[in-house]
Amino acid sequence: MIIGLVLLIPWGIALAALTDRIPGASTLLTYGQLACVATSTTLIEIIPTTWALAAYRPTEIAADITRTVNDFGWFLLLFAWPPFSLWSALVAIAIFRDHSATPLFPRWAAYLSLWNTTLLVPGGLMAFFKVGPFAWNGVMAFYVPLFVFFGWLVAITVVMFRATANPRLSATVAA
Repeated sequence: MIIGLVLLIPWGIALAALTDRIPGASTLLTYGQLACVATSTTLIEIIPTTWALAAYRPTEIAADITRTVNDFGWFLLLFAWPPFSLWSALVAIAIFRDHSATPLFPRWAAYLSLWNTTLLVPGGLMAFFKVGPFAWNGVMAFYVPLFVFFGWLVAITVVMFRATANPRLSATVAA
């Protein structure tokens, strides 16, 4: 999990570099994305370490301590929504600022990014609910954000590959 999650760094850098090529997109949007990539990756790298700690000495540590450490891992997973939401919002803003005849990213990718921004928020409600759809294992706090985020990741990856084939991008790279 640690190895797989660290691959978010080059992916996020590539996305920030591509959105930086959008005419009208501010450099602040790029730096904001890079800060969100750094923050998000740092947070999510702590999660598997926390779970490994919870499982490290199962017979030597009291069950309530193990459970607390495990809960901490889940809280980190679901409370990481603010930097991820800000990141996808910055991507949406950059895409919306492209008013060229052949935009680098399709407009629907910006709307998808805004949906991602919004649908990650319920993960933060798990602190107030122990059971139900907003609990740590509930539909709204866990499954919706999980599927929406990974759907966004896949869709934006496809869009990024298509953007690299955009003739306008090729012309700016060659220049």
